Amino acid sequence: MSHHHKSDNFRGKQNHPSSYDESPAFWGPLKLTEREHRSRVRLHRHYHDCGIEPISCTIPLSNESHANNMPSTDTLLQKIVNHLASRQAPVDVKEAAESMEFFLRTRKRLLESHKITNKRVVVYDLCGGHGLSGMLFAACAPSQVVKTVVVDPVEPPSFSILRDFILEVCPWMNVVFETCQLEEFQVLPEEEKESTPICIISTHACGSLTDQVLQWGVQYEASAMAVMPCCYTGTSTGVPFGIRRALGVSWAADISRSFYLQQHGYHVDFCTIPSEITPMNRVLLGIGRQKMPKQSHCKPCEDTCITDLFSKG
Repeated sequence: MSHHHKSDNFRGKQNHPSSYDESPAFWGPLKLTEREHRSRVRLHRHYHDCGIEPISCTIPLSNESHANNMPSTDTLLQKIVNHLASRQAPVDVKEAAESMEFFLRTRKRLLESHKITNKRVVVYDLCGGHGLSGMLFAACAPSQVVKTVVVDPVEPPSFSILRDFILEVCPWMNVVFETCQLEEFQVLPEEEKESTPICIISTHACGSLTDQVLQWGVQYEASAMAVMPCCYTGTSTGVPFGIRRALGVSWAADISRSFYLQQHGYHVDFCTIPSEITPMNRVLLGIGRQKMPKQSHCKPCEDTCITDLFSKG
């Protein structure tokens, strides 16, 4: 007699709050169609095409009053995006939506360390480009709670423009730019001295740069990390052929990365942003749970590392 139970279904959770949704609904103020992510349309042009009149918004709050009377995140994001559109900020609507959806889906888990330590958290936006994603973390929290450091080899002109425009709405925002190659960058001395909790974010760091971001976070014992990879060519080296064949290169690479983080004491999860923004919409989250002994040069996607991982089953 055959006995089959519902628990025999080992597929991903369905219709459950924690189920993996490959294309979730939009949470932020910008709602895009798939057509819009294929073209480079400036934010203010998007408003014009949709028949929306962007309203310039400023909030006359000091750092002190903001800390005691925090506007809602939804209110702040709406005011920020309206203001950027009204000022004709040099940012595409796709990039603005991407940053906002990434922020809304990762902020609570990343900033958990502030609740635990009651210390200011430094968010490092690695390979950050114009830095909008990192700016949102600092704009939607008091300056004594979050500071953002954007790191990239070259500071684009759009960084200072976006920063200044958002400061007109959120004058408490604490954001700086560090011009440096990732492999040469170190935690800022004042943050290391104070043992400040650090969080790592990175959106669409190309190819192996995502792996370097994760390695940097492990090296400096980041309390949490969130990366949205892209350009997967060559990133699944060392993953068993069967996994690459069955799941594809992108999942194979991200599974390898998830094991790498787990080996270093992180609780690992995945989430997504709406696929209308980008088809490469998967976010890998690593939340520090316990201190693990430092391992010598164990990197994601290395043959020896992958062999060890899959031989323990």
